[in-house]
Amino acid sequence: MLALTGHKNSNCEMNRYNYNAVVDACAHKGMWTKALQLLPELRQSNTELSSITFNATVSACAKGAAWEQALQLFGVMPQSSLELDRITFNAGMSACSRCAFRGKALQLLAMMRA
Repeated sequence: MLALTGHKNSNCEMNRYNYNAVVDACAHKGMWTKALQLLPELRQSNTELSSITFNATVSACAKGAAWEQALQLFGVMPQSSLELDRITFNAGMSACSRCAFRGKALQLLAMMRA
């Protein structure tokens, strides 16, 4: 969780693998707001964005029942030249289901199948 505790003051150089690990840890701990805060930091560091990072962030939002934030990432990924994949859709559907938005989850399922 170095990125959450002031890595800028350390000698550790963050790369996409470090960010992915931190975002995944955030997802497992239910820290979806921290996971979202890391995305702009990742962009500013000129670190290559990956679908793994976005999928972990969508998963973090799903675990925190933050369906709106999870679905906002669906628009950001294509803008970042990243494709939505099954993991992205499953995490988005999970976020919607946790918040009783089953209709939206079904829409995502239809989009995934298209």
